[in-house]
Amino acid sequence: KVEGNESQILTVALEPGQVLRAESGAMMYMTDGVQMNTTSGGGLSSGFQRMLTGQNFFISDYSFEGEPGTVGHVALGTDFPSKIVRLTLEEYGGKIVCQKGALLCASHTVDIQMEYSKNMSTGFFGGEGFVLQGLSGEGDVFVKAGGTLIRRDLKEGEQLRISSGCLVAFTNGVDY
Repeated sequence: KVEGNESQILTVALEPGQVLRAESGAMMYMTDGVQMNTTSGGGLSSGFQRMLTGQNFFISDYSFEGEPGTVGHVALGTDFPSKIVRLTLEEYGGKIVCQKGALLCASHTVDIQMEYSKNMSTGFFGGEGFVLQGLSGEGDVFVKAGGTLIRRDLKEGEQLRISSGCLVAFTNGVDY
């Protein structure tokens, strides 16, 4: 559940055994029975890759250890006034690419990896660099962005020139 206007927060209901992976430091509160485990998320290499994509070295996994039929809650916020958007990977062919630092949290079944800008001039002159976040697998991801968010579905072959700092996420088939 996303709440708020200018600076939104996300409250996630976790069933027993369900795991949510979130950016380290994003937790605002969690209810009884929710456990937090902070790790590098797959070793030193994974931690350093996340740092290059604008995330923290460490990542936090939240799980609920309650009785069947009960739920625990964890609320996450951002470090700047922003909007939070839910994206379901299955609706985008199982993969999206995000601007570095855009990921707030994801289902535990989502793989977070580095992606690189395919366009050299975008990497050099775009102001955001070459490194992006690739999110693949199954489940939901929540991304954050400042300002007003606009979803734009491009037609086959359509080109749209935008400032690289204004891009939040795109599907795998978009040349960026």
